[in-house]
Amino acid sequence: MTREELLDLIPAYALGALDEDERAAVEALLPTDPEAQRLLAEYHELADLLPLAAPAVRAPAHLQ
Repeated sequence: MTREELLDLIPAYALGALDEDERAAVEALLPTDPEAQRLLAEYHELADLLPLAAPAVRAPAHLQ
């Protein structure tokens, strides 16, 4: 897999959505590639905000 292909996998890596081989390949790149590290940090920040993107909805009465 090329470096560019690995960089393209970083958003899915941040979400834990890669298969074992893809995950291992991205993890092999991360220690030596500052751009990959920066991208991962950015996507982790974004992933942390995803739960806040959905509007709050009141639970049905039978669940309270």
